[in-house]
Amino acid sequence: MRPEVIDGAAQLLHRHVVLFVAMAQPEVAAIARAIPANVDQMFRSAAAQEMASRRELLLARLRDQGAITLDTLPGQMTASVLNQYLSIKERAVL
Repeated sequence: MRPEVIDGAAQLLHRHVVLFVAMAQPEVAAIARAIPANVDQMFRSAAAQEMASRRELLLARLRDQGAITLDTLPGQMTASVLNQYLSIKERAVL
């Protein structure tokens, strides 16, 4: 099943520059990297790994469609989006 966000981005890309911003989740990444000590932690780790994998796949599919993707920490989002916007302007994409 294809996520709706990919279809929506594909429709917008005909006339617009699409910047898709994803907020990183360091807690989930830490759980995915941790070595589980028990069954509960194993299931948490597996779920976190799947979330990370699906996230990367989604971002890759958006890039394949022509969208610009930005994966940033919540506290750095404003600066990251502004810097990406300035980079897009500098390359005369807009």
